[in-house]
Amino acid sequence: RSTVRGIRGGEWYVPQLGWHDTFEAWEAAGRPMLLEEAREKVKLILATHKSLPFDEDVERELDRIQKRAQMEIQHG
Repeated sequence: RSTVRGIRGGEWYVPQLGWHDTFEAWEAAGRPMLLEEAREKVKLILATHKSLPFDEDVERELDRIQKRAQMEIQHG
């Protein structure tokens, strides 16, 4: 019942990964594996991701930490 209510109420989730066609179409496409599709999605995300910039105070603190760490490495 809850599934039917959800569908009628517009609550319909279609995952981004996986095959959403017929079994025959999946076979004709060479039986692509979900794990391989997920790996390709991860590669794409990592290759195209743009990080948000840090606030200036966070950037200054990170620089300070990095400089201190470099000095500790150089001077023991």
